[in-house]
Amino acid sequence: MPLKKCPDCNQDVSVRAETCPHCGAPLKFTFLFSRIFATSILSGCLLVAFGYLGIMILTVWIVNKEMNELEKDPELRQGFLEQMRTEREKIERNDKDKPNSETTPEAEGDSTNE
Repeated sequence: MPLKKCPDCNQDVSVRAETCPHCGAPLKFTFLFSRIFATSILSGCLLVAFGYLGIMILTVWIVNKEMNELEKDPELRQGFLEQMRTEREKIERNDKDKPNSETTPEAEGDSTNE
């Protein structure tokens, strides 16, 4: 039979006991409350997990719908591809304009101080 600690005297008590045999403290409410609390934590975790799963399914559905529209309309697809090319070119230009941190004088000065 499983045992739990009495909240008052900290002695081992059966989980089915209504009162502690050592100190006489009422126990049913405490153990019942701990079971309800554990169940509510589990329910909350499941609710969050199902919420995330629903968001992921909705996201996949929306992306799939958008991809189907791109496949059906060649003009829309061409515009999308052109937009992606210009965005990629902007990123490549920004990467070329940024100075490389390995060749800056500060980085060289830090390595000679060792």
